[in-house]
This record gives sequence, C-alpha cells and structure tokens, in this order.
Amino acid sequence: MEFGAKFSGTAGHNFFPKDSVDKCFSFNIKENQLGKPGIVYFAHLDPARTSHNYALVILHKETFLNKETKKTDFRLIIDFMKYWHPTPGNPLQLEKITQYVVELKRRYHFGLITYDQWNSHEAIQTLKKNGLVAKCTPYIPKYKVQIYDNLYNLIVGDKIIIPHNILLYNEMIHLQQKYTAQGYRVYPRREGEVVTDDLVDALAGAAYNTMAAVRQKLPTGKLVNMGNLHSASQQVWMSMQGVPLGTGAGGEVARRLEERRPWPMPLSNNKFV
Repeated sequence: MEFGAKFSGTAGHNFFPKDSVDKCFSFNIKENQLGKPGIVYFAHLDPARTSHNYALVILHKETFLNKETKKTDFRLIIDFMKYWHPTPGNPLQLEKITQYVVELKRRYHFGLITYDQWNSHEAIQTLKKNGLVAKCTPYIPKYKVQIYDNLYNLIVGDKIIIPHNILLYNEMIHLQQKYTAQGYRVYPRREGEVVTDDLVDALAGAAYNTMAAVRQKLPTGKLVNMGNLHSASQQVWMSMQGVPLGTGAGGEVARRLEERRPWPMPLSNNKFV
C-alpha cells in the first residue's frame, strides 16, 4: 500500500495456453453433419446479447484404448458448430433459430440441450414440446468458473478434439482471465480482431454437461446389509422336520411362534436342528 503495488492477478491475461489450444484443433477431421447410431450428443446454446453472436456447439464423448497406457481412455469430439450474427437493421429471428434446433433432433440423438439463462425460456419450452430434453443453466460467476475449470482441464489434458474453426480458435487464444473475490472471470479481449466469446462459452457449457452426465453414471457408494451367518441375529432356526421356523435370536423366534399358535415348551433355551 505504501508503494502503490498491485497484485499481478488484477490484470487480465490469457486463460488457455496457446500450445494446448493448438493441439486441440485438427485439420484432419470434419464436422459431423449427421449423428451416428448409439451415440448420445450434448448441445449448448449461448444466445446473442446486443451485437454478439448466437452460438451453438454439439459434441459427444468417445472412449478408446490408449496404446501408451494400455487402458481405456476418453476424449470429447466436437461434431458441429454454428453461430448467427446480427447486423444493423437485421436482428436475429429467435423463432427461426429455435426451429432450427428442433429440426436437429432428426440428425442427432440428444441427451441434453442447455441454454444460457438470457432470454431462453420460450426456446426451452418449445424444445420440450417437441420431445427434447432442455434446461436453462445459471450463468452466474460460480457456474462459469465450474464450466471453465472443466474446459481448461480437458484442453490441457489433451482430451478434446475440435475441427478447424478460425473464430473459435481466435476466441480461445484471446480469452482473458481476471481473478476476483469469487474466483475469476473470463471475458473477450476488448481490442483486437476478435472481441467475442460466444462460441467458447457454448463449448464450455456443452463439455461440462457431457462430463456431468458421465459422472452421474458412475457407481456410487451404497450401504448394503450382507448379513452375518455367525451372528445370533441371523441364525436360522429349523424344526425337526427341516422346516424353517424363523431367523434371529431364539427367544425372538419363539415369541413370534407363540403369537401364531400355542407352544408346549419355551424355545428360549432350545435350538432345533
């Protein structure tokens, strides 16, 4: 405070390492205009604000045998990307965009379609009426940190493959990060050739939904009573004819039997075999 020093975190810096972003993009794969049978796809839409783009990203999770580790591994494959850009005097027609998304169900089997919370209620209701699973995601600072943490780990870990797309590439390498009291926030560079972050927002949302669906399918801990054959509470009592009389302590079995019919002698001290 005395010398007017400032923490370096108060200034913005690039969020993704450029080398990691370069590895994710490939010229060897093309977008899949038609989904494959047996694959579940996830989509996220980032609606346009003011003059920004209305972005859509569709992707899926693929498992494969890692030749280096000799173990099953996974990666996310981006199948389709699209954005609509408003121009002066030609605002976006949201109804047509929603209908376009509805028609995508003929090409992909969607597990979930999510929207940014901005101006998306009507679109979500339309998708639900057409048999699609859709919901609104809360784009609050905490949620954005979660989805971008997830995307960062996927990119740095070389777990995602993206067909070449110059707009998405530029958004990713120029995306800025600034630390806040809630963690951090990401935002596009204010000056430069690319000043949007809509496609990378859509990518982060779709990737997070895909990984969340995988986590929900993993087995979870569950308390199961397996019994203990050596415990008196699990002792099976038999009649002389080999008919099971009950399970538990001898006195407890006897009381249950006495409630059903008279018993000539107490069972608390007798075990029938």
